[in-house]
Amino acid sequence: MAKMNNNCVFISAKQKVNIEELKEMLYQKAKEIHTERFPYNDFLFQKYDEDFTD
Repeated sequence: MAKMNNNCVFISAKQKVNIEELKEMLYQKAKEIHTERFPYNDFLFQKYDEDFTD
């Protein structure tokens, strides 16, 4: 499966391995689709992670 395309992330939910990489990949794919469908609506993809981390 990993040889087919670079859109593959192997995760382990039990050991929490590559969860952040999966989140980032899904976020980027959703961002691509959203900006293609709604080119003038970019408020959804502002990074708020920095505001909420302590």
